[in-house]
Amino acid sequence: MKIDTISRFNLGLIQKRVEDALKDLSAELGVAIEYGGGRYSNGETGEIKLKLTVAGPAGKTAGQVAWDRSCSYYGFLAMDFGRRFTTRGCTYEICGLAPSSHKYPILAKRADGKVFKFPLDTVRLALAIPSARAA
Repeated sequence: MKIDTISRFNLGLIQKRVEDALKDLSAELGVAIEYGGGRYSNGETGEIKLKLTVAGPAGKTAGQVAWDRSCSYYGFLAMDFGRRFTTRGCTYEICGLAPSSHKYPILAKRADGKVFKFPLDTVRLALAIPSARAA
């Protein structure tokens, strides 16, 4: 299939093909390569971003290493990293912490890859974490 204009739809098609093409390279280099969004203008040009993450100890991402180190401070367990929860009709996956953000310290990724910050209570409630476990 040949693409004659760059549109939102075509950018989505390109995203899928790029992600598939980079899987082998990602495994070979030990670096997670993710699609980080894109944009287009006037139907003739477009840009895509790639997010590269070096694996930490035992193949963990930097976000997971930080989570393991600090999650108990927020009343979570290390095994809560990667857990999914649903709020306001969308499903999110816990992907890290934002310790400098006191109101919204939990980072979670939506299915499309966009990362959002959440307050502790929202995530605890969605995951049904008992208040006795909270710090």
